[in-house]
This record gives sequence, C-alpha cells and structure tokens, in this order.
Amino acid sequence: MARMKANPTTFEEAEEFLGNRDQRIIGHNTWVEDHWLTGGFIGVRYHNTIIVKWEKDNVSYFSGGWKTSTTKQRLNEFMLPGLRLYQKDFDWFLQEGQFNNREGHVRPWSEGISFRVKGAR
Repeated sequence: MARMKANPTTFEEAEEFLGNRDQRIIGHNTWVEDHWLTGGFIGVRYHNTIIVKWEKDNVSYFSGGWKTSTTKQRLNEFMLPGLRLYQKDFDWFLQEGQFNNREGHVRPWSEGISFRVKGAR
C-alpha cells in the first residue's frame, strides 16, 4: 500500500497542507488542489479524477466510475473519521461507525455522497 505524504480529512487540514500553493503532490498520481476561486472547493485529484471535494461545511466523495482497489484505497485515506469504504461481491459500501464487528450504519456507495462537517468555519 502506498503511503501518502499526508491524509487531510477536512477543509482546514487540506488548506493547511497546501499552504500558499495551488497544488501539492500527496502520493503517486495523487494531488491536493485548490479550486477555491474556480469551484469553491479544495480537492484530491487521483490521475484525472477529483475523488474528494472539501467545501467549508461539506465533504463529497467520488470514484469517477473507476471502482478499482486503488481508487477505494485513496478514498479511504481521505474519509472522515468513522467512515470506511469497502467492497463485497463486487459492490461498494460505505460504513459509518464500528468496523471490526461490522456494527454501525452501512449504505450502498453512491457517487458524490456528501457529509456535512460539524464545526467548520
């Protein structure tokens, strides 16, 4: 498994990681990019696909249709604490809560799934 230089999970962490740069490499073919002026978000780009969008009070996740093990791994690197993406019988699921004993809320993956971030500025 490739190691990321950092794994921000919030807008503030991504903003801090970028510093005064427009983009910064975070891993193989993976960049954190500032799209604040053009789209109102900071994103993670894996190859040519934005897989994470952080807005001030919201975070959204995308596969871009690339449901590969590496895309899933990259998404898991940047998920909010308490979230985990996994695959079962070729389908993707997002789990919230306890992971080891499979308790918690499980929902089918949906492209662009969003979560409101508490305490965002």
